[in-house]
Amino acid sequence: FAIDSTDDTISAAACDFSEAQILNVPTGAPLLIIERVCYDRDKKPLCVDKVRVLANKYKVRISTEGRNK
Repeated sequence: FAIDSTDDTISAAACDFSEAQILNVPTGAPLLIIERVCYDRDKKPLCVDKVRVLANKYKVRISTEGRNK
């Protein structure tokens, strides 16, 4: 199979007790939750990922181009 496109949703949350223990941070530390759905050419979902990242360890870069290309 080949991934043709993805949709990402990024949200903020606070670490619960078990997440805080795993990540070695205080309960309530800020997290970013990244949910990604991967699709093939026919827009059929191929996989779903849900990742939790410490907010201070994540950087987002967004590039855009003009509409009149």
